[in-house]
Amino acid sequence: MDKKKTSKERKTCSPKLVKLKTFKGLEEWSPKTRLLNKKFILKAVVECLKNGDAEGAVEVVMTYIRALNRHKLSRDTHVSISTIEHCLQHGNPTIETAFKLLSA
Repeated sequence: MDKKKTSKERKTCSPKLVKLKTFKGLEEWSPKTRLLNKKFILKAVVECLKNGDAEGAVEVVMTYIRALNRHKLSRDTHVSISTIEHCLQHGNPTIETAFKLLSA
């Protein structure tokens, strides 16, 4: 069997960019603003719990905590930064810790 030869030259692939002429009707959108909306997060957690998806509820809480400033959260909730980091790393906070973090 013959060996396949590979090319020594790199090929460049640059797709043609489409430039918008006007931005009429377009809005700037930031997902972080939606993640910091407590009502949105609460609805998502309640919906997960109604559907019996405990892992989904924990994931929503973890996403909310990641979007927050951890130092400010620690000050407001009187939960140490190491506890917050532990929750984020292991993804399994206690109910008490989760409620403290969500109440901030």
